[in-house]
Amino acid sequence: MAACLALAACGPDEAAQRRTREFVGFWVAEYRAEAGTVRYLMERRDDGTYEATFVLLVDGKVEDRLVEGGSWFVQDGSYKLKIDRRNGAKTRILVPRNYETYSVRAVGADSIELTHALSGTPMRERRVPPAFRLEAL
Repeated sequence: MAACLALAACGPDEAAQRRTREFVGFWVAEYRAEAGTVRYLMERRDDGTYEATFVLLVDGKVEDRLVEGGSWFVQDGSYKLKIDRRNGAKTRILVPRNYETYSVRAVGADSIELTHALSGTPMRERRVPPAFRLEAL
């Protein structure tokens, strides 16, 4: 199809490619965790790789920082991550926590709404410029 104005009007391959392209770029989000507030900055590249920096905030102060990277894709309404490395160390392929799945609730030009499949934690990512720094929140 020459134009794809709504995902429902696209063929399966075209819809998947469009949805994938919408996820490419720099995104920031924040969510509550048992230990405090987690903020992250994610760069999803169009080659299917990503890098993310996470900070754990307790009482507004950074208590911990984690950098991870790996591969990502969108399929059948799910966003999936395969974590290949954490803080520079390779992860083990057979460890289930190195794979994450999120249901995709909504995708807009500047925001993505996700729900973590196992924990049920909702997240709303917002698009930010490449020069954005996590500490700027």
